[in-house]
Amino acid sequence: MEVSIILLYVFIMGFFAGIEWINGAHMPRCTAWVDKVFPDYYCLNYAHRGQLKWRTGQNRFIALRAPVAWWTFPGPHFQYGIQEGPSWDHYFICFRGPRADDYRREGLLPVASRRLWAPIYDPVRFVRTFQAVIGPPVEASSAAQRRVHNLEDLLLQLAEPVTLPPEFTRDRRLQGLVHDIRQKPGESWELTAEAQRLGYSTPHFHRLFRKNTGLPPHRFLLQTRMEEAARLLHSGNLPLKAIAAAVGCPDIYYFSRLFRRHFGMPPGRYRREAGLP
Repeated sequence: MEVSIILLYVFIMGFFAGIEWINGAHMPRCTAWVDKVFPDYYCLNYAHRGQLKWRTGQNRFIALRAPVAWWTFPGPHFQYGIQEGPSWDHYFICFRGPRADDYRREGLLPVASRRLWAPIYDPVRFVRTFQAVIGPPVEASSAAQRRVHNLEDLLLQLAEPVTLPPEFTRDRRLQGLVHDIRQKPGESWELTAEAQRLGYSTPHFHRLFRKNTGLPPHRFLLQTRMEEAARLLHSGNLPLKAIAAAVGCPDIYYFSRLFRRHFGMPPGRYRREAGLP
């Protein structure tokens, strides 16, 4: 029995091997400006609050609004952060190694042809997992392996289809509304009326909605519409006017202003820049 336990321990330790940690930290009032090519390691970044500018190569800057995660990796030139203005709540972890190379081959790490950032729809779960990854310095082998396990949890959260956070399972009224908005972002949503229909006061509806999605209701609706517009721009040749109507913005000029504000570039240019937002 003792030999079996030892063999199992050795197997588990070896199973999570292959990650070299470069650095990682939580910077609650970050005002950094990053302008570099990352030589041989990957970094996962996460803004829990606030916003910043981001771009790769010579592409236009995009405004990333929390809660949002983004990648850097060897090859492209990345620029992101704040050159002036308020700080943001920043988490990051950098790593490399053969296990990281396996993640990339399996599609868990980014390549230049994929979108390199993503909104986070369950920020409570995501930030708790991130805190477990960066944590205090670890010495024991078992603690180091748990750190790898938590990193893989983050990668899977980013790779999985968007799911509702656990809190929604306790209130199917709100669950249904959020699901419907995601499925039909182009509908004429009257969110104040929806709050009344579900039996919430307006202030409580806003607090509950923001707690569980990370965004106020109207901003969540706008972000969902712009994400759907981006998907339509990438996936076909629909005219811009048709895409604007499909996401609830029949005025093409108003749609273009919203899209530019959200992504940092007009929809026509977004479509032309293949593979990048």
